[in-house]
Amino acid sequence: MESIVLAGACVLAIYAGLGGFAWWLRREIDEIMNELDGNLAQVIQKILQDLPIGDFEPPNPVQMMIMQLIQDNMKPKTIAAQVRDEAGLFTAAESES
Repeated sequence: MESIVLAGACVLAIYAGLGGFAWWLRREIDEIMNELDGNLAQVIQKILQDLPIGDFEPPNPVQMMIMQLIQDNMKPKTIAAQVRDEAGLFTAAESES
């Protein structure tokens, strides 16, 4: 009977030790993550301050024309079915004026 009580006490002690270790580990990881977050924020601010944002040349008219052509070609194309007569032959499309 004493061995069962002793085994139970050992198991409880192990669980208490693991719980304490988990609590300590979570606290350490939280501190490290906060420190890393602060360091990353400082690095990002430094990089953004050193970048020459806003010091670029605006596009010239030829570049704008090429960009417009590319945008127009990216639009989906629609295909219209040609009209056939009763014999199955294609008919001339009527002009809309």
